[in-house]
Amino acid sequence: MRTYLILNGACGEDFYGKHKERFFFNKDHEIIAMRYDYSASYYDNINTMYRQLIEIVLTGDRDICICGEGLGGFYARVLAEMFELSCWLVNPMTNPYEELSGDVSALTLNTYRHANTRPDLRVDTTVFSDTLEKEAAYKDAFGSHVKIQSL
Repeated sequence: MRTYLILNGACGEDFYGKHKERFFFNKDHEIIAMRYDYSASYYDNINTMYRQLIEIVLTGDRDICICGEGLGGFYARVLAEMFELSCWLVNPMTNPYEELSGDVSALTLNTYRHANTRPDLRVDTTVFSDTLEKEAAYKDAFGSHVKIQSL
């Protein structure tokens, strides 16, 4: 059985509800929603999700894929690298410092300044995008090996 860890976008956009018909067609899977506070600092969120993920990983032998949209996609990418998990990202943020500008406090925003993902990470990554012009930006942000598919 495959386990999908789901991270919503900023402000709680419902990734699973919006995409379950498209991505979760196989009934032989488990869905686990992971939570973060988009108005909290990057470091607070990563620490919280790291602890959540440790508990999930330690509870058994699972085939895990972490999924996220928007800011959740950014976090899914970071966590996938930490735990060497495959990931699916839907229109992920590549630079929250710029993309969240004005949506959170300056203090919170500054914690994202140096928190960008690094290129050429070696985990299985698929980016789903509704904006084909961003393909080059995703390859720059996530590495040339990333698979990009249109929504």
